[in-house]
Amino acid sequence: MRLSSPLPLPLPSRSLPSSSALPCSASRMRSHGGSRAPSGSRSQRRSHPKSGARFRSYAGAGSSLHAGFTLVEVLVALFVVALGIAGAAALQTLAVRAGRDAARLSDGTRLTRSLAERMRANPRALALPDDANPYLTLDIDPGAGASPPAAATPCYADADCDADALARFDLAEIAAALADGFAGGRIRVCRDAAPPDAAGLPAWDCDGAAGAPLVIKVGWRMHGDTRTGAPLVVLPVAGAAS
Repeated sequence: MRLSSPLPLPLPSRSLPSSSALPCSASRMRSHGGSRAPSGSRSQRRSHPKSGARFRSYAGAGSSLHAGFTLVEVLVALFVVALGIAGAAALQTLAVRAGRDAARLSDGTRLTRSLAERMRANPRALALPDDANPYLTLDIDPGAGASPPAAATPCYADADCDADALARFDLAEIAAALADGFAGGRIRVCRDAAPPDAAGLPAWDCDGAAGAPLVIKVGWRMHGDTRTGAPLVVLPVAGAAS
């Protein structure tokens, strides 16, 4: 019995992969016509970004060399700075002058109150008639050549002074303090009920009317003035006889 040879099995068919299934390198070769780029061109392509970065850095360095300010801008900035410094210096000068005037006004007020307290501490002299009251004789005007009262007998705690001597001692000390602390200082004690003038300033003149309050007027020469102006401090004395 003769055996027949087995039939050949069909071979599996191999289908070529599509272009979408090809690797990235194969598709890149196909897009370039099937030719693979040499290794030298790949190195050149890899060096392109670096060369571009170098080019951009050189371009940026060249543009920074031309950055800066013009001469007109510098001059304008210097002018603005100088203007600010000049304004600050002027404000500082005004502030110093205002502080000095305020301190002088405070000293003048204390001097006036000191005289008022001395007058109230001497009630016998304060109760005298106007023509016999020694305090009403105080009228120091440097511009008119009025001289301060002469030095009197010192009347301290252990001194035996009457009302008139104590009043004259008070006037001498007040006049000395005015001459030492105030340029062109002027002081006057009188009876005055006159209102201020049109500018709102008191006057040195006193009306001397009966029943008018007894007031102390003090003034001095301000900074920049050539003479003593209107009284800067006017203080009525409480408890004086009318």
